Amino acid sequence: MIGTLEKSDLILLLLYSRGMKGQSSESIQGITRLMKLLFLLDREEGINDKFSFAPYKMGPFSSEVYPELEFLRNFPDPEHPLVKGIAKRTGQSTEISPEQIKYIDDIQFEEIPPDNSEVDVEFKLTDIGEAVAKELWGELDSKSRNSIEAIKVRYGNWPLRQLLKYVYENYPDMTVNSEIKHQVLK
Repeated sequence: MIGTLEKSDLILLLLYSRGMKGQSSESIQGITRLMKLLFLLDREEGINDKFSFAPYKMGPFSSEVYPELEFLRNFPDPEHPLVKGIAKRTGQSTEISPEQIKYIDDIQFEEIPPDNSEVDVEFKLTDIGEAVAKELWGELDSKSRNSIEAIKVRYGNWPLRQLLKYVYENYPDMTVNSEIKHQVLK
């Protein structure tokens, strides 16, 4: 079934799957985390052949993720999208555009904070998105469902620094162009 899915479907399924709390539709914090989880789906579970990853400024990167998120944030219409991106910073929440997501992604790593205090984007399914993802989830074979949940449960709530360090240590071929490698591996 994974072979017939669109790239956007894989993002919906990752957002829909259970995470550490054991609940479906647990949000994912940050574009970098989302990108690394999609990468790990490919490398550790072998089920993400949808996105092409290459070494970039912060390790494995796929430029294909941004247009898929933009699509999901505007489909079926911008007022009622499948996915929301909400900027969060200590007690404040603001819905943001895909362009702003790229900007936050670029600035938040000028210095990797030791904790999760940076501006972060929370990606979550809307009610419509959850209904669509639930239908897709029901069509998946159990092996694919287990693989997606395994990645989200295992890595989805790790502090970002720990997740990056894990990816950098285990996939050094994806760190050759990294601008933060020295910070991540110290």
